[in-house]
Amino acid sequence: MISTEKIRQLSNNQINYIVGARLGNVSPLLLEQIDKTMLRKDGYTIRLKTENGYLICSYSIVRYRKDKLRWINR
Repeated sequence: MISTEKIRQLSNNQINYIVGARLGNVSPLLLEQIDKTMLRKDGYTIRLKTENGYLICSYSIVRYRKDKLRWINR
């Protein structure tokens, strides 16, 4: 992954970038916003502006099923 400082440096130099991240790394407030905005429809995507740039989230029924099984088996 990439640090917040590196993201700032890229932005300051007008370099476009894509960074992969897990939702476990976002704030509870942002996670709540994603939950309220996201439709539970396979392939649905949202784009949210954050202090570090845009966050793009997509819903996957396959990912949902895998995560659901993981939580049940804990």
